[in-house]
Amino acid sequence: MTKRRTALVLLACFALASVTTQTTAARRYRERTTAIATGVTYTVVRDASGPFRIRYVTIDPSAPGTLDTVLANDKLPKFETTSSMAQRTGAIAAINGDFARSDGRPVFTFASDGYLAQTPLSWGRNFATTWDGSGTYIGHPEVTGWAYEANGGTTYPISLVNFSDTPLDPSEVRLFTFQGGSAAPAPAGHCLVRLQPVEPPYTAAEAGVEQDFIVERVECGGRSLRPRGGVILASTLDSQYALALASMTVNEEVTVGWSMTWPRVLDAIGGNPSLIEAGQIVSKNVDGCGSFCSRHPRSGVGTTPDGTVILATVDGRQPGYSVGMTLREFAELFYSLGADYALNLDGGGSTALALNGSLVNRPSDRLDDGTRVERGVSSALVLLPGGDPGEAPQPEPSPSTVLPLTPSTSWSSGAIARDPASTGGMLDAFARRGAWMPVGLRHMLAVFRNSR
Repeated sequence: MTKRRTALVLLACFALASVTTQTTAARRYRERTTAIATGVTYTVVRDASGPFRIRYVTIDPSAPGTLDTVLANDKLPKFETTSSMAQRTGAIAAINGDFARSDGRPVFTFASDGYLAQTPLSWGRNFATTWDGSGTYIGHPEVTGWAYEANGGTTYPISLVNFSDTPLDPSEVRLFTFQGGSAAPAPAGHCLVRLQPVEPPYTAAEAGVEQDFIVERVECGGRSLRPRGGVILASTLDSQYALALASMTVNEEVTVGWSMTWPRVLDAIGGNPSLIEAGQIVSKNVDGCGSFCSRHPRSGVGTTPDGTVILATVDGRQPGYSVGMTLREFAELFYSLGADYALNLDGGGSTALALNGSLVNRPSDRLDDGTRVERGVSSALVLLPGGDPGEAPQPEPSPSTVLPLTPSTSWSSGAIARDPASTGGMLDAFARRGAWMPVGLRHMLAVFRNSR
């Protein structure tokens, strides 16, 4: 660890060394660390060499707090500010999460308290935590799903969750949940089975999560069904699974499960690209990705070998205050903090860090009158003050349970599409490397490129 920190101090282009007592260095580099909870510290760095304004929260593995993922308004597709999500969850600290589509939907896999809200819309990576807080993961997981019918002993492989961008193939079964909302309605004219839960999700022995249901309704060839607090299994009428689904009976027991190949994981949030893997900066991810790699406001999450979690932001696009960082500089920041794994989150105007419900960084977005404003985002990673209650969310949250959104939601859609450090820039970097993306993401890519 010491050798890594020392090497970074010698970098002429990026002086993010540990605190020094030399007078000349102190004028260029000031660092202040405060304890905000047991095992949790908050550090502000003012580095005049950029200038850079860096903020990061370190969470010791022994801290009593619990990391959790929050979906904007707890339903797809929505926008909500990071500070709003922090306030309504009572979080000690919160950082903005995944990139968003133009409707506010996260781009990559999202799960919270064992509920898988969606499988990835494009190839990407995730940060995930175990249910007991004993471990974290950063990487590209393989997401799988299944449904097991107790009476017939039949297992149905689930291909996608809350995904309506492409028609169902006869070889697949898809899952639609109450979190899908208007973003992912179950298709009419298909074979649909609505299941209602009998208990919350629980971890399964096969490195996955399962939940037990009973069949409430079977509808094949008719109108669409809403989940109504449960889930819907769907197949085409000519699917190899259609006859078995149509034969399910009311009150029959069905178990639905999913896995990210990481054991005991109930919560996961997306990001891209990985900055550090196995203690090394991933050069292919942080260099040569067009404007996405240039200096911008940044958000990210990292982990150290001893299990410490780091939530970091860098403000940008503000000359004289903070110019932002390139992806490589951001990776070097995490490297200097001892991270052996680090993941880039949605950045640009989406960058936000909140402590006890209040925004502490300085957003780069402005309204027409010049007022700086926090942008609505798809999701957030939060640190709860105690254990995660792990309770299933209400099927239809009442307006009183969700705090009002900031004015940023009215323009977040266009802002994230045009922002080179947010979804638009990330998709451009993807496209440069030949990655496939669904229609909704291709539209955002076109908006980004037309704005350049």
